[in-house]
Amino acid sequence: MRKSAKINYLYNSLYTILNMFLPLITVPYLSRILGTEGIGIYAFNFSVAQYFVLIAKLGLVNYGTREISKAKNKHDKSVIFSNLFIMQVISTILVSIFYILYFIFFVKINHLISIIFFVWIFFSFLDIDWFWFGEEEFKKLSIRNIIIKLLTIIVIFIMVKEENHVWLYSLIMVIGYIAGYLSIWFGVRKKIDFEKADFKEIKKHFIPCIVMLIPVLALSIYRSMDKVMLGALTNMSETGIYENGEKLIYCLSSLISSLGTVMMPKISYLVEQKDEKKINDYILKSLKFMMIMTSAMSFGLMSISNEIVPIIFGKDFIRSSDILFLCSPILLFMGWSNIFRTQYIIPHKFDSIYVKSITFGSIINLISNFIFIPRLGAIGAVIGTLIAEAFVPLYQYLKLRKKLNYSFYLKNVVIYPIIGIIMFITLKTIENFFSSTVVMLLIKLSIGTIVYSALVYLYIRFKDKELYEYIKNILKFRKVVK
Repeated sequence: MRKSAKINYLYNSLYTILNMFLPLITVPYLSRILGTEGIGIYAFNFSVAQYFVLIAKLGLVNYGTREISKAKNKHDKSVIFSNLFIMQVISTILVSIFYILYFIFFVKINHLISIIFFVWIFFSFLDIDWFWFGEEEFKKLSIRNIIIKLLTIIVIFIMVKEENHVWLYSLIMVIGYIAGYLSIWFGVRKKIDFEKADFKEIKKHFIPCIVMLIPVLALSIYRSMDKVMLGALTNMSETGIYENGEKLIYCLSSLISSLGTVMMPKISYLVEQKDEKKINDYILKSLKFMMIMTSAMSFGLMSISNEIVPIIFGKDFIRSSDILFLCSPILLFMGWSNIFRTQYIIPHKFDSIYVKSITFGSIINLISNFIFIPRLGAIGAVIGTLIAEAFVPLYQYLKLRKKLNYSFYLKNVVIYPIIGIIMFITLKTIENFFSSTVVMLLIKLSIGTIVYSALVYLYIRFKDKELYEYIKNILKFRKVVK
C-alpha cells in the first residue's frame, strides 16, 4: 500500500526543517568563534570531500529510490538492494583510494582536517537512505536523524571553544554523519533478505546509476565548486564570506528538495500504473505549494538581508548581506525545476534531459566562475550560480514544452511571485523609518508575514477554490491526527 504523501511530507519536512535550523543555531556561535577564515577553511574542505562522497554513492539517491519503489515483492526488493549496496561498497573503496592520492599530491595545508573528512568518505558506503526513500519510510528516518542532529548541536556548543578548533568542528560533524548512516540500518532485515550479489545485475545497474550520478555531480559543481574555486583563486576569508551569505539559501532549499523526495516514489508508482491524470494533478498541486513557499522565502530574504546577516553571523560577515540578497532569487529557479525533475523527468525515465540540463548548467557555472571570481570575488561566484540555476529550468522547458503544458502551469502560479514582489516593495519602503537592526528585522518579519499571507489567502479563497478545499482537508486531517 502506498503511503500518504501528506504524512510523508510532514515527517520529511520535520527533519528538513531541523536541517534548516541546525546552521541557524550553530552558525552565529561558530562564526564568532572560528571567524571568516575558519568558516572558509571548513567550507573549502567540506566541499572537496563532498564530491568524493557523491561519487561513492553513484547517484543512488535518485536511481535507488526509483528502483526500490518499483519492486513488486520482498524477493525483488532484496535482490535490488543487495546488488545496489555491494556496488556502493565497491565504489566507496575506489573513491577512498583516489582521495588518498588527492591528499598526497594536492593537500599542502590543513592536513588534519583533510584526514578527518577522509573518514566521512570511507564510511559513506553505509548510507542507504535511498532504500528508505523508496520504501516511503520517512517517519523512522526522520526521527532517528533528528535525535542525532540535536546531539551534534549540543556537542558543538560544549567542545568548540577556540579559533583553532576548526578540526574539532569538522570531527564532530563527520561523527554525526556516520552515526546517521548507522542509525538507518535498524529495521532493514525486517524489510529484505540479503542476497548474494550478482555481478551481471550490478553491471546492469551501473550504467543507469552513472547516468544519474552525472547530474548530481554537475549540480554539486555549481553549488559547491564556487567555494572550492574561491578558496583556490582568492582566499579563505572570501570563501567564508560567501559560505555564510549563501548558507540561508541552501538551508531553505532543503525544504524544496524534501517535497521532491517524498513525491518521487509515489509518482514513479503512478507511472508504472500509467495514471497520467493523477500525475498531472499532483504536479499542479505541488507546483502551487512550491511557488507559494519559494516566493515567500526568496523575496522575504531579499527584504531582510541587511538586518539578518549581522545579527546571525556578526559584524565580520557584513559583506555576506550582499551575497544573500543576490542569491535569493535562486530559490524560485530551484523550486520550479525540482517539481518537474522529481515528478515528471525522473519517474518517466527522461534521464538524458535531467543529465544534460544539470551538466550544461555546471559547465556554464564553471566558465562564469573563471571569468567573474578573480575580478569580483564572492560576488562573482553569485553571478555564476544565478546564471546556472536559471539555465536548468529553461533547458527543461525547451525539451518538455511539447509534452507538458507549461503555459497552463505558469498561469496558475505566476500570481505568487507577484505577491512576493508586493511584499518586497512594502518592506523596502519602511526600511528608513527605524535605526535599530533588531527592531527593523522584527517589524519586517511581522509585516511581511501579514502582507504575504493575507494576499495569498485572498487569492486562494476567491480564485482557486480547488486549492482552498484541499488545504482545508489537510488542516482537518491534522486536527484528527492530534
